[in-house]
Amino acid sequence: MIVAYIDAHKHEFGAEPICAVPPSAREVAVARKIMEVHEEDYGVYGIRKVHAEMSHQGGVGGRPSPG
Repeated sequence: MIVAYIDAHKHEFGAEPICAVPPSAREVAVARKIMEVHEEDYGVYGIRKVHAEMSHQGGVGGRPSPG
């Protein structure tokens, strides 16, 4: 069904905008928290230290990483 919709409208909008999924409110909150922690530490923390600091602060929850 979705394929038929994309095929019918891709000439108007292109397939990419139709298939794009906007970020969830949770994803936006996590991204903001990551930027906040990174900026608080003068922009020098890498992913491991940002993750450790977020965990120390109580984290924001997360999805399991693949692998």
